[in-house]
Amino acid sequence: MDGGNGKRRRKTASSTREQILRVSTDLFGRYGYDRVSIRQIAAESGANLGAVTYHFGGKEELYAQTIEALTADIERFLGPLLDRLNERTAEAGGDRDALREIAGGFIRDWARQTLDNAEVQARMPILARELISPTGAFDRIFIGFYLRLNEGLETLVSAAADAPVDGVDLKVRVHALSSLMLGFISNEKVFWRFLGWDGYSPERIETLLPALSEAFVAAAGLADRAPSAGA
Repeated sequence: MDGGNGKRRRKTASSTREQILRVSTDLFGRYGYDRVSIRQIAAESGANLGAVTYHFGGKEELYAQTIEALTADIERFLGPLLDRLNERTAEAGGDRDALREIAGGFIRDWARQTLDNAEVQARMPILARELISPTGAFDRIFIGFYLRLNEGLETLVSAAADAPVDGVDLKVRVHALSSLMLGFISNEKVFWRFLGWDGYSPERIETLLPALSEAFVAAAGLADRAPSAGA
């Protein structure tokens, strides 16, 4: 019987496939689809060309599966945060003090889990390239990432506004929130230059959290309302 050998072969094949996907994510993100070859991906992943074509066929299918794996990874990371945000928002029942605490807690959790996360950083270049020059894979990224994020944030913004989840005003507020979040990753080098930093660290992230939380809460429409004149 070769049950043990069969398991090892499957594990080796899975490891090879995962390594190819890691390398393709990096190379497609750095150079774009047109400037990356299957041969280059094979060389940098330590796999032979036949292994790449065995697992993925050609470059088009490899790119499609790279995007599929990327969005699945993002969902595993982002999904629980958004699900918890939606659950807690529903439990708050419109209580603005509770919603402020929920919004602040969400953005703090997101920052701690995202900003100094090498896995997240590795995935941002390919997302940025799809935003600048969309390919046929953009729909998958839009549905698996951007739409998922925005739909999660809509629940919070709708509760803050005490309004139904529709309308341009609501979409603008939600987009402002998601842009605020993603800007701390996509424009991080600009931000670091302003601060004289060479990168994020857990300690530096903690220094950002009070101001980041305040900005996020305000963008969600949950800032404390100033007293009216004569009050």
